[in-house]
Amino acid sequence: MQSESERVLQAELVPGEKLLWSGQPRSGLQFRWADRIIIPYSLLWVGFAIFVVRSHQSANGPFFSRLLVIPFTIIGLYLTVGRFFIDARKRARTYYGLTNERILIVTNLSARQVQSLALRGLPEMSLTERSDRSGTIVFEANSSKQRSDRDKPLPPRFEMIEEARQIYTQIQATQRALQPVGA
Repeated sequence: MQSESERVLQAELVPGEKLLWSGQPRSGLQFRWADRIIIPYSLLWVGFAIFVVRSHQSANGPFFSRLLVIPFTIIGLYLTVGRFFIDARKRARTYYGLTNERILIVTNLSARQVQSLALRGLPEMSLTERSDRSGTIVFEANSSKQRSDRDKPLPPRFEMIEEARQIYTQIQATQRALQPVGA
């Protein structure tokens, strides 16, 4: 019986292409390293917004100034709690695949987004592995460097996958099989 990720990825294959591996990111609510910094600041943000709302209510401030506080409260709640649920939803609808020709990343949120990376032209990869053997594979030259440009999108990646080193090795073996003899 086909898994959900196999079913989703099979729809993207071209004639003659074979799906060698399929998977999904770890499911559920997940905390990342950056959350150690973001969560305390978001709590301060929400606390300040609540303080301002309370101040305006007790002082009977103008109605318009009370309305201005609402977006700040919503942003604070999103940063504190909401983003974890959005991230979990996105990961639940993300599918990763390795074929004999390319890397596939399919995301089914409000619209279907398909990223395809040819194995022949694949830039360098980096592997970040955790003690439980899960990890992330990033597909980009110099992917170990941090982003310096905030507007630049994150490079394609297999994020939070189980047995990350095994998949990393399988990608490398598939790339080698595509190289002409003597190259």
